[in-house]
Amino acid sequence: EGVSPKAAKYRFEYYSPRPRYWSYDALPFGGVYGAVLAGVTALIVRKGEVLFEHFLWCLLPVTLHVLLFLATQWSVKARCIVRFRSEVSIDKATHVRVLPQVTSTHKSYPTLLVPVDKQGQELSISYQKKKFVYDSTTDQLQRLKFDLSSILDKYVNSVGLSAQEAVDATRRYGANIYDIPLPTFGELFQEHAVAPFFVFQVFCVLLWLMDEYWYYSLLTLFMLIVLEAQMVHRRRSDLSELRAMRIPPRPMHVHRDGGWKVVQSDQLLPGDLVALSRKADASFPCDVLLLQGSVLVNEAMLTGESVPQMKVALSLSPDSPELQAKLDLRGAHKQHVVSAGTNIMLHQNAAKAKNIKKPPTVGPSCAAVGYVLRTGFDTTQGKLCRTILFSAERVTVQSREALHFLMILLVFAICACGYVLYDGLVVAPTRTEEAPRSTFKLFLSVSHIITSVVPPEFPIMLSLAVNLSLVALVRQRIFCTEPFRVPLAGRVETCCFDKTGTLTSDSMEVGGVHGLPDDSAPLAPIGGHATSEEVEQEGRVSNGCIAQPLPFLTTAVMAACSGLTVVDGEVVGDPLERAALQAVGWFMIGTDLVASKVGKGADRLQVLHRFPFASELQRMAVVVRHQGPGCGHQGSADGAGGARTEHDRWLALVKGSCEALRPRLREVPDNFESLQAKLSKAGFRVLCLAAKVLPPETTKGVDPTQMVRESLECDLEFCGMLVLRNAIKAQTSKTVKQLRRSYHRVLMITGDNPLTACQVATQVSMAEGKFLVLEPAEKEALSASPAVSSNGQADVAVQRPTLEWRSQDDPSKTPKTFSVAKLKDLTRKYTLCLPGKALSLLTDEDLEALAPFVTVFARVSPQQKEQVVTALNKKSHTIMVGDGTNDVGALKHAHVGISLLTSEVPASILPAASGRTQQQVLSDQAPIVRLGDASIASPFTYKGDSIKCSLHILRCGRATLSTVLMMYKIMGLNSVLSAFAMSVLTLDGVKLGDGQTAMESLFTSMCFFMVSRSAPAKDLAKQRPNGSVFAWHVLLTLALQLIVHVGVLVSGWKLATSLRDKEFKRDLEGDFEPNLTNTVVFQLMAAMHASSFLANYEGHPFMQPLTANKPLLYSLSVFVLLIFATGSEVIPEFNSALSLVPSPNEDFRRQVVTLLMLDVGLSVGLSRLIGAVAVHLGGSAAEKRAKE
Repeated sequence: EGVSPKAAKYRFEYYSPRPRYWSYDALPFGGVYGAVLAGVTALIVRKGEVLFEHFLWCLLPVTLHVLLFLATQWSVKARCIVRFRSEVSIDKATHVRVLPQVTSTHKSYPTLLVPVDKQGQELSISYQKKKFVYDSTTDQLQRLKFDLSSILDKYVNSVGLSAQEAVDATRRYGANIYDIPLPTFGELFQEHAVAPFFVFQVFCVLLWLMDEYWYYSLLTLFMLIVLEAQMVHRRRSDLSELRAMRIPPRPMHVHRDGGWKVVQSDQLLPGDLVALSRKADASFPCDVLLLQGSVLVNEAMLTGESVPQMKVALSLSPDSPELQAKLDLRGAHKQHVVSAGTNIMLHQNAAKAKNIKKPPTVGPSCAAVGYVLRTGFDTTQGKLCRTILFSAERVTVQSREALHFLMILLVFAICACGYVLYDGLVVAPTRTEEAPRSTFKLFLSVSHIITSVVPPEFPIMLSLAVNLSLVALVRQRIFCTEPFRVPLAGRVETCCFDKTGTLTSDSMEVGGVHGLPDDSAPLAPIGGHATSEEVEQEGRVSNGCIAQPLPFLTTAVMAACSGLTVVDGEVVGDPLERAALQAVGWFMIGTDLVASKVGKGADRLQVLHRFPFASELQRMAVVVRHQGPGCGHQGSADGAGGARTEHDRWLALVKGSCEALRPRLREVPDNFESLQAKLSKAGFRVLCLAAKVLPPETTKGVDPTQMVRESLECDLEFCGMLVLRNAIKAQTSKTVKQLRRSYHRVLMITGDNPLTACQVATQVSMAEGKFLVLEPAEKEALSASPAVSSNGQADVAVQRPTLEWRSQDDPSKTPKTFSVAKLKDLTRKYTLCLPGKALSLLTDEDLEALAPFVTVFARVSPQQKEQVVTALNKKSHTIMVGDGTNDVGALKHAHVGISLLTSEVPASILPAASGRTQQQVLSDQAPIVRLGDASIASPFTYKGDSIKCSLHILRCGRATLSTVLMMYKIMGLNSVLSAFAMSVLTLDGVKLGDGQTAMESLFTSMCFFMVSRSAPAKDLAKQRPNGSVFAWHVLLTLALQLIVHVGVLVSGWKLATSLRDKEFKRDLEGDFEPNLTNTVVFQLMAAMHASSFLANYEGHPFMQPLTANKPLLYSLSVFVLLIFATGSEVIPEFNSALSLVPSPNEDFRRQVVTLLMLDVGLSVGLSRLIGAVAVHLGGSAAEKRAKE
């Protein structure tokens, strides 16, 4: 008890520290020092003199010692080996090594060494704010379990914690706070200073210092320290803001030891009974299961849900069989759960407490009562904070391909090193006219070549590519909690959208009630091909109240079967329900109280108990008390001859999907299915209305909160079909067309009726062809009974029925039998729609094969949305856009999930630090995501209601991939050229001056920074971005550029060496002296570095052209002009400042300028030509793929 079985995600190893000074990097390492000193002493004695090489041997143990220390900082495994010893049992261990197992293809968790916390008999660890507890029965560390799956009877009859239970729970679960430590500047800088990237750069600086390049080395070191200090300051600022996001403690009432007590919210514990009341300026501090009363909550800050949600108590009669059912937080019981981070707008509680004392009264009503389920970082908001906290580290783009590319560059470097070593150790001793080479200088030459493989700027440039995409997204009001998903957006091929609230607006317009008896038929004709606009115009009047007489029960369902309530004098709730209330002209005069008019003689409906809408059930129900004459909308009172009869009775009012309510009706109209089909085809949202009068003998003395839902939702009287229309959002069709033009697959996943969904898909340009809907064969449809398997997916209980494709437009057509093999041919003529019922009858294999061909998934549950996205993920990268809690699972399973945050979060409940200045947004650093910006529902949150945000994210993802590929190409070219220059040319005596090297390095670093600032293209291209550096056109352009550069460099080198003195002798050990060869090589190398940026800038079709990146364009233009100025010697003083010697004659100068022009022109021209061919072929491939 108290632990979770989900431990397969992690593996644990136990360690205890070695005795002080006896870790491998302490006293035992002294043996290495002793051995080396003994060997050096023997060499000195044998040689009879002390040489510089002997000093180098003495540096060997120091270097090894430093490397061993750094290994313990870089690798958890190395630290465990060096400073710890393995233990078999956790009883003797002080630390645990946590090894996350691979559970996702696009998300990784770090391996960490964490201390063991021993409190009494309990052993536990904390890994990324997740607590793991040791279970002696299984001899394993397992995730701390909160009581989330017990039978309902345990929660309903809970009386809260006793004093001793509270003490035990405090020790087990800790305080209800978000504990985020804030390291000092020095501690964070120390962490950065031992990072591999920083150490590598410092090592390179030391090597250049040893080679007496003082300006270049000190400039690099200064820039390095300033950059790291800035990053440390940024991290501290981010952590400070995260700490400010914590919910401040406030007094709350809890039921402990048989009575209500006031405790601070940070002392709440799982198992507590807590009082819930309205608190306009604070978010709720924990996850609770509502046991008494109801609350209206604003979940905008948490899930992005724009509509306030009504949460009702889990109230069951004492003899209800449901008490033995287990709690289902994600499904059947989610409407009873209030999550941490939500804002309680209204509370009410009229229930009579049986097992606890009456809760305190707050405002006009007693506080609602809830059972605390989770606290701290394990709450819904805590998980969001945890996600933000651990995604705030340095982001980068890493892949196995990048490692392979670096290995290839390393091969070039090793070849160059081999050439240098061969010359220094084999050839040089045979040249008697030259002074012998110093081993130290030889070591420096080899080190320079090796370290030139990875430019010092490269790792941070990759981080900057992602960071600047995040900044660009923030400017569009798009916030990301998982930055590693930005490059994934560049690979997306399939775009999925929810319908209501995403493609269409939340606001609803009532178009009348259909299907009623002839004497109360709607004014709007539905026959023929009446459009939704005609129905709307004829069935409504301008003030939103329909001009159609309605029976009383129909009017009652529209007015009272809802989750609407009054907050500060304003009716709040689902726009659909507000529209229905307005359509019948009723008024909400109080909480759960509606009336037909203000004053005497009005019909009044008091909601006694509410069963909220559940996606899984596709319906909602209320029990109401009716008092009044029973007048229908624009009709007369119930009773013979219009006689007025005053009623005082209970009614059961139900609304939901036609499919869900049809089997619950007493009498089903003959035209039920055909009427529903006609209305759905017109693009309307259709709700079935039903009700019944509860006999007095069944309601007398009965607690309405204890009534059984099933008994209320049977034998219902049909009250008509409510027709609603929600307009398509302004940017929807335009966005869908752009996505389809760029050959993205666009599809809809909705819980709405298949016919309505197909009509909307046509209206938003998602489909043009005729629709086929997959349904069970008519003869077997009634016997089909899907069952839920252990993995949560639908399997067939006995025998899977035959599935058929039926025409939506012409039901008389012969159905086509479902066959996976014929799907491709079918989609050439038709657009496919897969309803949830048919989906539940498919095997996983069939769904994976079918999903890529379906355009509309309709009447699917939230769990089926997950299932669809998971199936699509196996074929391509997916993006999912949704707007509410029903889409959470699908949003999290997609590679890129976007939730639309359409309602503003109340400013009073946002943390004080959540204000973002314009300067922060416009800076190059990605601003940390704050509560109110992010949604727990998905990695991306858009503070708006348009699906156009998907275009911004796709464009930024593609630009990030292109930027990274551009970096690889530039780095590859520069690395190979540097290896050539430092080997072949250096051995010929060519050297660059300290000032020359510093200036060139400064320019290259500046260009790298400016390249990463390139903006995404304004339109989505039909081509797919190339994420591979081993693509044919990338390798070809690199090879051709390399041939041009090496050819020009060798030609210039030979041109300069032809004018050398005949008595020239290379001096590899001497200092830099300006000469003609050095001058020409510097000019050509500078031109090559400039042309590498000009030639490899990606631009069209995924990024804006070079002309749009003004800083880079101007910098490169100035640099190229200066290079040609040095070659043509138009500014002699500038040449002298750079230690460049004059040309011996005019012909030589002309030849050098020609070589410069050839290098820049040929490399840029060939690269652009190959790029244009690749773009053309990419477009053709995209068109071919789309046709297939």
